Amino acid sequence: MFMFLIILWMIPSSICVDYQITATIIPGLYSGTADKQFVTIKGKAPVEKECSADFNVDNQDVTCSVQTENAIEDYKCLLWRTDGNDGMDLSKIKVIADNTVIHLIEPPQDATVIAITGANSYVFCHQQPRQREQGEIVPVSAEQSETKGLETVKALFNAELAIDLNHASGCTAVPDGTGVSYVKLNFGKVYCVEKVTWYRDGEIFKTWTCNEEGCSSDNGDGYTLTVYSGGGGDQPRPCQYGDTVKLAREGGRVLSVAEISVIARPDADCTSVDSTWTNVRTDPTLPVTHGVEITLSCPKDYTNKGGDKATCQDGTFVPTGQQPPNCPKCMTVNEDLKITVTDPQLPAEDGASINYRCSKKYAKKGGNVNLVCENGIVTFSGGNTPCFKIGTASLIQLYIIKMREM
Repeated sequence: MFMFLIILWMIPSSICVDYQITATIIPGLYSGTADKQFVTIKGKAPVEKECSADFNVDNQDVTCSVQTENAIEDYKCLLWRTDGNDGMDLSKIKVIADNTVIHLIEPPQDATVIAITGANSYVFCHQQPRQREQGEIVPVSAEQSETKGLETVKALFNAELAIDLNHASGCTAVPDGTGVSYVKLNFGKVYCVEKVTWYRDGEIFKTWTCNEEGCSSDNGDGYTLTVYSGGGGDQPRPCQYGDTVKLAREGGRVLSVAEISVIARPDADCTSVDSTWTNVRTDPTLPVTHGVEITLSCPKDYTNKGGDKATCQDGTFVPTGQQPPNCPKCMTVNEDLKITVTDPQLPAEDGASINYRCSKKYAKKGGNVNLVCENGIVTFSGGNTPCFKIGTASLIQLYIIKMREM
């Protein structure tokens, strides 16, 4: 008998905790309600309980008691649900355990009341704020494979709680039909993602760094982190280029995320066009920010030999589906050619033939070599200058050339 009592004493027992929940109802149009109210304490094993009390009152406190098998230190959030279409306005909610207020819930910022509207669920969590990191980008939405729990408590575990800057909340995703559980963040535009951090219990749990080959982690075994684009093509950059970040776990296992942050490389402005885009003018004027498309044109009397659009991509202009723009025009003649061009032939259009004569003390080798303007450079069609310096030997050479031309 004595041994039997010792064994019973050694078996862990459930810790039943009584919570008193007090709602302060304020006077007004939505002062109280006759509809049933339900609450769920988020801890190890959240179970919804009816908050049995008379809420159909005006301008007073209403208290109900619920019992849960969660230790007090496991308290994180309160889920409030009304079972009907009649709402009510509250000035505050107090969660009390062992005669101690463990959670005081007040109206959200820029609001004067806690509005409980009909047939909706509301999640109130302890605040353990997370500060945004430098370079962190803000998701426009979050989603996950499947949400843990019954429909009445799913609001305690949805994906939005992984991006609410609160370590005390968090999401829990269960596997989908393929055995994969995942949390997916959508950013609404393409970013150059460099780092992704997963937080648990207020601390960094896992970190991925990304380059053009993908995202990797020293402690990410069992999990995959991918960045991809739901619209628009990828391009090689020192990061992962996309508008969606997906954290996944295979093997039919649950994925719980308290917070997740995504760092993106800043998109550089474009301050100048490529130096090979000769004489090109831009509209609008530079600099422009990443993603802006500009119109390219040539100065008056110039001819554009390429495209007329380009887009700023992280500090560099990329032609928009066309050849690079070019406005070639020959302005001057290289003095090494030993020629003289009579004005007003310069500046000359690309492809134009130019009349010339050899400089003083130089003579032509022949009359079949043309001077042309090619991509902004004055050059001889044969590649070599036909002018040679006149000397004793040169005079004989010149005489022979002239005789051949007769």
